[in-house]
Amino acid sequence: MVIKKYMEQLILKFITDRFGNYKTMVENNHLILHYDGYVVGALIYARKQFNYMQHIQVAIMDMFCLSVEEVDWYMKRWILNNFNEEVLDTDGVYGHQ
Repeated sequence: MVIKKYMEQLILKFITDRFGNYKTMVENNHLILHYDGYVVGALIYARKQFNYMQHIQVAIMDMFCLSVEEVDWYMKRWILNNFNEEVLDTDGVYGHQ
């Protein structure tokens, strides 16, 4: 149980690190995460969905040998922890590398 909790914290920290020192802004019922001039994610309030750059999704999958479904679960936890929002869906979408 202790190892599982440690792994969860490690994965959530890894997700935070992938977004860098992001800044946020609200625009058209979206919470936009941006970093160094690039949009890295968007929380769509109306759909309770979080879309983020696919290379972040791939990095998480590769680092921890996780499936897309498992990354979705951790990303939902990350959104809840960081923005106090529950989302129904997360999706890595094509973006800059």
